[in-house]
Amino acid sequence: MGTWVEIQIKGEWVRAQLTWCSPMATLFMFTSVGGAAHSMSRRTLDKLRASDHVRIVADRPVVDEALDHVARAALKNSIGKKA
Repeated sequence: MGTWVEIQIKGEWVRAQLTWCSPMATLFMFTSVGGAAHSMSRRTLDKLRASDHVRIVADRPVVDEALDHVARAALKNSIGKKA
């Protein structure tokens, strides 16, 4: 959940985030930056990946990654001031 991908749809790359996955990981729902929903089966997703029509952009939500960087920088700054 939260993984960002680019999916080639009708010859154009669309950036989308994995927003839902069925309990058995057989169905997936992606939501594009524009808000459109894209659902697909595991089989379709596997075919798209094998043909390079889906590529992973970020394994983690981008905001989470950015917040981790900010927290690490703040920790370094606070340790540096104590020395």
